[in-house]
This record gives sequence, C-alpha cells and structure tokens, in this order.
Amino acid sequence: MENQQLKFNDLTREVIEEFISKMSKEDKKKLKDYVETHPRDSSSSMFAMVKSYIYNNYFRAKPTPETKTRGTTFADALEFLLSEDENDET
Repeated sequence: MENQQLKFNDLTREVIEEFISKMSKEDKKKLKDYVETHPRDSSSSMFAMVKSYIYNNYFRAKPTPETKTRGTTFADALEFLLSEDENDET
C-alpha cells in the first residue's frame, strides 16, 4: 500500500469507525480516557472531537474505508468499538 496522508476532510464516520476497530488496546484506552475527560453533549460534537483527536494523533495512518450499517449514532458506535476489547479480557 502506498504511503499516503489523509486530509482532515477524508476522515468520514466510516473511516474513523474502521480506524478505531483496528487500533491497539493501548491506543483504544488512550482514546477512551480522552473521550471520558472531554465529554460532549451530542453525537455530532462527539464525532468532531474524535475526528480531531484521530487526525492530530494518527494523521499518517491509512485506514481503509468500508461500508458500515447505519442506524446508530456515532457516540453509540464509538462506545461499542471502545468496549469490544474489554469484553475479551477476563
């Protein structure tokens, strides 16, 4: 895969969700801690905050966008993605 940089506007919900799903447990924990210390009152403001965080910390990453099923808010999807690994730890 070519070494390409994503621009801020390239980070759509689908790209961000896919990126989060592929993050290491340590990176997911950092993101979860960041979200918990910077709560937002709406899913759209949560999306903007997470988009900025990911862009600022991982702008050289090359996530592959995939089609996701709609129907949940970004905040719901983020909660699910960040809690996936916790369920694996016994």
